[in-house]
Amino acid sequence: MNKVFERLASRWYSENSLSDVTWAFAEGYPAFKRCFINFFFHDFPETSDEELPSLIREHAVEGARVDFFFNHRAQDHLIEVKIWDQSHHFDQYKNAYKNSKKGYITNYNHHDMEGYEIRNWMNFRDHLHYKVKPSSPPEFQLVIEFYLSFLINVCRLQEIPKMNLTQASSLHPLCKLLEKIARQSHRDFKISINNNARGFDQNRYGIYLNVKPGNSEMVFWCWIGMWLWHENPYIYMDLNTSQLHLDEMFFGSLIEGRFHKAPYTDTDPYPALCFELRDEIYSLYNRVETTNLEQEKIMSSFFNEVLDVVRSVKESVINGTVPS
Repeated sequence: MNKVFERLASRWYSENSLSDVTWAFAEGYPAFKRCFINFFFHDFPETSDEELPSLIREHAVEGARVDFFFNHRAQDHLIEVKIWDQSHHFDQYKNAYKNSKKGYITNYNHHDMEGYEIRNWMNFRDHLHYKVKPSSPPEFQLVIEFYLSFLINVCRLQEIPKMNLTQASSLHPLCKLLEKIARQSHRDFKISINNNARGFDQNRYGIYLNVKPGNSEMVFWCWIGMWLWHENPYIYMDLNTSQLHLDEMFFGSLIEGRFHKAPYTDTDPYPALCFELRDEIYSLYNRVETTNLEQEKIMSSFFNEVLDVVRSVKESVINGTVPS
């Protein structure tokens, strides 16, 4: 049966589909519904299966529509579901559902919001794993196993293995890790994967991203991955400077960071400011004793350090000063 849900996930991968399947599991199996509700609302009272409220799909009021709504003991509750979408309507839901308790779940880390219980799908996966005990009823174990087969494939929550970037077999896990990092919450930036641009060729293997700083209308490309056409391959990230509209006078003052070398400019395949992962960090990444979680932390730190440079340069443009 796991294969059935994995196949469904390859076809039903939208937020509505994930909500529909979650609703079906919740309404069909009360113990799953209880897990789902308690994940958001820790103070939800103990109640029998018969007293559990029905989850209403796509409940609408005053022009706002939420994915799940229910009322229990005169208290309204709502849960809004996101996967990759970063268009939020927090104020709209607050105004339309003034006295409700509000849950919100995404597939990336979102900062806390007053009046909302913010969660992510990775933690829900772990929550369900924790709920399954060796002593749990076999039917409950199967229900959780089947649901996770669907959830993990829709939200791409597969465990990313430890890598050795000197081996070709690590290129695919590297891209999965970069996608995971890109989808996390990044202060002052909205980042999405550019699926219309091919991130690999005979020289390099990686992913293109669309980066939107703050509330700006500007969006620029960047690429991150591994450069292969070299005696010693290396990790780097480039920023499309023609889209950034930056004067090159700012580039010469940029220095190396804790994770990246001093940036340099390139023109192939487009004008770019390039950041290479420092050699000693690259060596640390590939050490036998470095765990997959430590590798994720290294790559995430490198990625965010480059974003910090972008933030600094943009602020310098606004203030008319050269970054130091």
